[in-house]
Amino acid sequence: TAPEGVLTPYNIISEATKPGKHVVIIGGNGVGLGIAVFLLRHGDYHITIVEKSSKPGKDVNPFYLWQYIKLMKERKVVFITGASVSVIDNRKVSVSVPSTGEKLIEADTVIMTLLEPERNWRDSVLRTSKEVHFIGDARKPRRLNNAIHDGYRLGMVL
Repeated sequence: TAPEGVLTPYNIISEATKPGKHVVIIGGNGVGLGIAVFLLRHGDYHITIVEKSSKPGKDVNPFYLWQYIKLMKERKVVFITGASVSVIDNRKVSVSVPSTGEKLIEADTVIMTLLEPERNWRDSVLRTSKEVHFIGDARKPRRLNNAIHDGYRLGMVL
């Protein structure tokens, strides 16, 4: 779950929560880029994407990635790569970039796209079952093809 006051993709897509004009998206993975594209197609937003790796969209099919990046460049989306978020406080996001140091970004809305699987139920399942295998998003949030491969590999073992 995201820290208090920070939205998730679920809030934006499923709950139709309308973000403020200045948006910081934490995570330049497929989900983060997808949320950025969704917002750009539904309003006039100033978006900054903070990504830990050196390139955004590493998990996105190149066929789509170039289209997303083109749209974002046209709409002047700011990418901060090789960065980690230090603090989210009072409409400000502090970002640490090894090459340039700390950077403070003003934001009306912060959207966290770095999701982790829900683990609250895992202990009870592990205690009550002889053999448990986790696949798909229960193992780690990824793409559909990863879940299909997890199921295939497990099926071959069983």
